[in-house]
Amino acid sequence: MDELPDPIKKPEDVLPKPPVYRLYSPQHVGIASIIGGPGAGAVVLSLNYQKLGNSRGAVASLTLGILAVLALALVGLALPDDFRLGGIGVGLAVAMLYVAKGLQGQAYEAHLAVGGRKASGWRAAGIGVIAMGLIVGSWFILATIATSGMGDRVTFGRDQEIYYSGGATEADARRLGKALKDLDIFDGTSPKTVAVEPFNDGFAVSFVVQDGTWDDPTKDEGFRQLGQAISDAAFDGATVQVRLCNDALTSKKEILILRRDLRLPGT
Repeated sequence: MDELPDPIKKPEDVLPKPPVYRLYSPQHVGIASIIGGPGAGAVVLSLNYQKLGNSRGAVASLTLGILAVLALALVGLALPDDFRLGGIGVGLAVAMLYVAKGLQGQAYEAHLAVGGRKASGWRAAGIGVIAMGLIVGSWFILATIATSGMGDRVTFGRDQEIYYSGGATEADARRLGKALKDLDIFDGTSPKTVAVEPFNDGFAVSFVVQDGTWDDPTKDEGFRQLGQAISDAAFDGATVQVRLCNDALTSKKEILILRRDLRLPGT
């Protein structure tokens, strides 16, 4: 007669073996997000999904992360230059923390319950640093591309700059900058971008202004007087066309100031 099997099994035969992989915690997702934005947090989520064998979740996490980064970039472009995005960044990091808890919190706790180990928080932070480096690098490249067609640049103090192109010289730009300083336009209190290029027998001077300024007729006379002052102080009374532009230096409105000998008396 065959011997009956021993009904008593060893504990290691009953209990599941701990996973060999390590999972990032929801807090790690938050750390990556606060350093490198929602895209970094999405990468950490995706890595967890890969380890859990959920390829669809991994792809979806990366896709949503890319969309979040693009949305944040568009919001940043729409906000005023002096608006600080820090508060939005912290809010998104907190949101990513709760998203991670909702999507992977139970899986993470179950992983720990069977002896699984936690992934390194330093690696999560490193992912955030890499993501931040990519974001900064991308912004730098885009800014370089955006300004490459604007010509050469002369700076006047804190974030105040004049681009010159199309035959205008550095000397023209510097004369214009001195005039704008004397007129307290370049006063060092806020960023200002101006461009100068030849126009007919004079110069076109472009000012980056707030959206909608070109739609306000009450602003025209002020810019007309500014153009005449620039003509007299910087360009020896030459014709000046003042252009009101958006952030991309696309002209939205033009105001013409005739050269000095063609102006009506008293103007």
